Amino acid sequence: MNKVFVPMRLRILTSFLWLMVPMICIQSILISGKPYWEQSYQRLGIIAVLALCVFVPLAHWLRVGYSWAFNLACVLSGLWIFISALNSLVLGYFWLHFFVLVLLLSWFLFLGSVYRETGRSYMSAHTQWFHGLPEPIMGLTCEIMTLQGEVKRFKVANIDMDGILIFDKNPVEFSQLFGKKRKISLTLYYRGRSITQEVVLMRQIQEGKCLGFKFITKRDDHSVRLCDFVLRAGGMEYEI
Repeated sequence: MNKVFVPMRLRILTSFLWLMVPMICIQSILISGKPYWEQSYQRLGIIAVLALCVFVPLAHWLRVGYSWAFNLACVLSGLWIFISALNSLVLGYFWLHFFVLVLLLSWFLFLGSVYRETGRSYMSAHTQWFHGLPEPIMGLTCEIMTLQGEVKRFKVANIDMDGILIFDKNPVEFSQLFGKKRKISLTLYYRGRSITQEVVLMRQIQEGKCLGFKFITKRDDHSVRLCDFVLRAGGMEYEI
């Protein structure tokens, strides 16, 4: 069973797509060259409904973390900006030129922010998959104590200071092994080093084969140890 808990920052970012509906209506008014009180409200209503049918599902797909949803957003925004720029050049309206600039800047900031949020380790949106499983980080393993007192071992696909993506070839039902609470502790092992970290479940995907956790850090000294561990496990060795 797949479960997804959308981070608040990503939820706020994807809400930006709702603003695309009035922006399309404004663009339609600018292209017509007529004042708003002379517009056909029926035509604007149809445009708004069609825009909702596109951007509401797109916002949902981005929140879930589908990698193809980001590519779709890039294609749609590119087409919209290209067509708008052509209309602006042909019609030559000043406010239409200004609209194209605002549209370009808005999509640039939006896509950049969404890419950064969905690129966090526990989101798995940019993870490379091979035969239905992500590629593991060599030498890095994760252990979690189940409710039955057994130690469950996982491989690690992604790790950074925000969280971790772990997986196992056998599907895992999180609530059966670890209870109803999303907050648990796990232990990471890498080249003779280990660290125990509190995490909160953010997603259970691939029918339970992959689990994404967000790190919970409370103390500065533990944050330093976590940072050191993540840097080494990620292949970024450094001298202290």
